[in-house]
Amino acid sequence: MERKHTNLTRRGPAALGLALLATLATGCGGGGGGGGGAGSVNPLALGAITASHLLADVDPASAATTARTGPGPAGYRRPRALALDSARDRLYFVEDSTLLYVHASGGPAGLASDPVPVGTLPYPTPTCMTWDPVGQQLYGIATFGGVFPRGELLRIDPATGESELVADCAPTTHVAYDPPSGMLFGTYSGKFQRIHPQTGATVELFQDVAYVASSSGLVSDPATGLFYAAWNPIGGTPGILSISLSGQLQVIDDCERPLAELAVDADTGRFLGLTRGAALVELSGFAPNLTWNELGMLGCSRVISMSFDPADGAYFGVNLDTDLAKSLVKLDPDGRPRALAGLDADVGWIAYDPVRRELWGIELDNGDLLSIDVATGATHPVGNLSFSPTTRLAVHPTTGELYGYSPGAQVTVRIDPHTPDWSIAGNAVGVSNVTGITYDPVQDRLVAAWTPTLGSSQVNLSAWNPFASGVAQGLVGPPFYVSALGRDAHRGRMFAYTYSNHGAELFQFDASPSGRPQSFRSLWNLPYRAATRIPGLGRGFAVDDDSVYGFDLVTGETERVGSTASTSGTTGVTWDPQRDLLGFVSGNTIRWSRTNTPWLAQDVTTLGVALDVLAHDETRDLFFGVGGGTVYSVALNANGAITLPLGPVPAGLVVRDVACKNGALYAAGNDLRLYRIDVDTGAWTDVGRTAFELIGLY
Repeated sequence: MERKHTNLTRRGPAALGLALLATLATGCGGGGGGGGGAGSVNPLALGAITASHLLADVDPASAATTARTGPGPAGYRRPRALALDSARDRLYFVEDSTLLYVHASGGPAGLASDPVPVGTLPYPTPTCMTWDPVGQQLYGIATFGGVFPRGELLRIDPATGESELVADCAPTTHVAYDPPSGMLFGTYSGKFQRIHPQTGATVELFQDVAYVASSSGLVSDPATGLFYAAWNPIGGTPGILSISLSGQLQVIDDCERPLAELAVDADTGRFLGLTRGAALVELSGFAPNLTWNELGMLGCSRVISMSFDPADGAYFGVNLDTDLAKSLVKLDPDGRPRALAGLDADVGWIAYDPVRRELWGIELDNGDLLSIDVATGATHPVGNLSFSPTTRLAVHPTTGELYGYSPGAQVTVRIDPHTPDWSIAGNAVGVSNVTGITYDPVQDRLVAAWTPTLGSSQVNLSAWNPFASGVAQGLVGPPFYVSALGRDAHRGRMFAYTYSNHGAELFQFDASPSGRPQSFRSLWNLPYRAATRIPGLGRGFAVDDDSVYGFDLVTGETERVGSTASTSGTTGVTWDPQRDLLGFVSGNTIRWSRTNTPWLAQDVTTLGVALDVLAHDETRDLFFGVGGGTVYSVALNANGAITLPLGPVPAGLVVRDVACKNGALYAAGNDLRLYRIDVDTGAWTDVGRTAFELIGLY
């Protein structure tokens, strides 16, 4: 699926503008800011981050792309587009731009296997997918929104993930292949439509906004000639919706939880569903006796509490599946979740006693201390704590002593879980808005994650001796919201879980004896937007909209090192070698921060235009950026910035990131192609197609 662009030449006064800046550079430093860094496998190549978060080398002469290493998909936060090959028991799904499958015949004990990556899907990635048992292939549809929404019908190789564009088609949210007719059927914005699998020709069969617009997932049942979808009405009870080609719609059963996706085994009629909390469930039987069978977790939505289990080195967690339903999960050390059971009470904070092998929890409605059966999720009230239903819990990992923290009273209590009598052990005045506590036996102290201001995204860590009163010791905390906190007794590492605007992420970090966290490392994929490297350090930086991540250019090991010094909207990152500062691009501003503390802003440069991405030419102290469909040169001086247009971006191209290398400016776009931009003439040259979708150049 190639899109060619004619070379565009910059003309007019803008062509002369660079004379005001200086003569043009004869060579450019590294991409996205800085180049030639130590540790790169190929110092002559452009560095890149792929959409599946692998590091890659890109030949600037041919666009040949070689993926090297990287954190890879450690956990699955947003699985979508289920498609079941029942003959081989492979349930395919998409996470970001990776095609994966699981053997879904596991049963209550969990999935029969961990997800197996098939390959990286080229752009565009499908928003919905279905299995064609006749052609033994996957069909996917990528839908593009906007004023004039459209779709692209894709044929996907289930062995490699390679896909080809079949044809343009109507926008489609969910799609199903119907073997008797050999046609595709889909839903979109209340419409039910038929799609020809060879031509993409789309015929709207009927429209029913009340039902179809509230449905998700779509499967075909050849035995009955009906289609089924998950029905999730706003404010109503979720269910399974049956759809006939004549337009008859019927809710055939209520569901325990809202479903995001559906798949069906055409031979047995076995349904597989994916909950909004990313739990995979099996649905069997028919109304009114539809039964749910948990198969395992593909991801977690919001973990609000967790506690370490030294028996397997994983964490118990309470996952908020929906606003009304919670489940007990296990978080493996690599961040991958496993389903355990649904919880039958509104459990808030938990703590696991490895000495007695008991899991304790707090019932949020009335403050009861609960004993939780980890096999079934059944809760048994022990007694009422009487002073706070929002008590955070922690267990001493070797003695089994249970501690609680009351955010309202700002006191630490010692709890006898079998009574449950409690007594005040100490106060922690000044520590408010606590989201989680854990016990650190090495320092003999409790550690809490808390926000200094309610609603703040800045989180402090504090520690105090639970047996004495006094002001809590202040620690430097992560610059992001933490919803749960735990400690790995095997390795002495702390774990934090967040579900802020990043989605669901699990982080681990070191805490030195002084209490200062050494590093924060995400264990799950992150939505990077742009990248840069610092020469000589073998280290790069990547950003999403409000955080910065450091990564090793060789191993790909990634740490979350802080905020980008703006609350949101960061789109690009660059490096200024003159001052050794990282620059975070957000609209018409660049916020500069130290490379060792990139959440502490040093100063701000105001630009004359809004830019998305920025690259630095260190030989001339000149920057090149893209914004609003135009390429600009940017020179900084004591009074701010001089910004001059060099020429337009080719029509239809969205520039993901830019880098300066070998005397030219390079751009990676949304069409899997690498472009070289002549900063003297503004001409664009199509270098070639990249093997991976690139989201960062350096």
